Amino acid sequence: MGEHNGLTLGTQFLALVPSTDQRVHGIAQNSRAAKILLNRFTASTGERICPAVLIVRRDAPNHILRTSEPIVAFRNAIAFSHLLLARARNQGIRWTDHFDFHPTGVSRQGSELITYSPAVIGGGIDLRKYRAMAADYLGVHEERLRIDDYLYLSLGKAWHHRFISPGTDDRFTRALFRSLEVAYEAFSVRHKNYGSLHEYGLSTALLVSAIETLAAPAEGDVRKKHALALLSRYSWETPTLRYRRYRVFIEKQNKQKVFRWVNLIQRVYDRLYRARSKFLHGDRVSRRLLVPFESNPDLSLLRLSGAVYRTALGAYLETRFQRKDRAGELRWMLYGSWILGDYEKDLAQAFGIREE
Repeated sequence: MGEHNGLTLGTQFLALVPSTDQRVHGIAQNSRAAKILLNRFTASTGERICPAVLIVRRDAPNHILRTSEPIVAFRNAIAFSHLLLARARNQGIRWTDHFDFHPTGVSRQGSELITYSPAVIGGGIDLRKYRAMAADYLGVHEERLRIDDYLYLSLGKAWHHRFISPGTDDRFTRALFRSLEVAYEAFSVRHKNYGSLHEYGLSTALLVSAIETLAAPAEGDVRKKHALALLSRYSWETPTLRYRRYRVFIEKQNKQKVFRWVNLIQRVYDRLYRARSKFLHGDRVSRRLLVPFESNPDLSLLRLSGAVYRTALGAYLETRFQRKDRAGELRWMLYGSWILGDYEKDLAQAFGIREE
């Protein structure tokens, strides 16, 4: 984990910790049901799995203890602080399903296990027979989570502002955590129908919606031009990623088509937007819609989705949480180019761009 006390987003009230944490051990010592739940996670082959645990202090503000939104927002912030970087590095957890809350929990009295979901609501589980299994399609990941420091610190400040102090329902944090909620679904594994084309189309639609949530104006409907404007605010170190060399259609004005010159990441978003429209409007679709780059016929939009969302998220957060000037900084510094360099390197490799 990234912090001595677990991943906390800088708050004293919540933490994501391994099940070996002493605080979790103390909970298990006082509850037989909790001890059984923590020790009965296994893979389908029988190996024991040690789950991560999200713990909340009893003296946390009342609205955190009684409502799910702060806890879900906390989980989502940590998830995206890791998985977007993991996708750029091609190592680590790359799907939000790994961060899902398990449906079985301990009763308030601590004496029994209760499973709750829209499909199953039941208590009184036989503790002697209980087994919890991870989904085979996810695999097991027990390494430390590598964190995008800028996202982690910025999302932590935003979470604290919204849910702790002063706890106001401002538009900035509302849109931010709403976007993370949508993106969480977009970055889940598509497997229910063996990863059909239309399942991946759903991921595309959700990702575009997550970006639109960040780009939406205070008044009026959100359009493609708003999302492109948000993405354009992000500053790339690599000149090739900054250059606006691609021409895309924006909208019609007085029956005339309006085009704009955009950079590479905006071009990728334009393809995502086009794919979303075709999938949701019932048009004919094909694999080519998700693999639209002739120069690299194996490069899919979903492969690039992490970089697009990280760009939108970074541009949005920088309006409130300034990113330090990276000029001359060493690559290992907290706000240095080491983190952001991973995203640029990922895009450069994907499109065969030489480092400049």
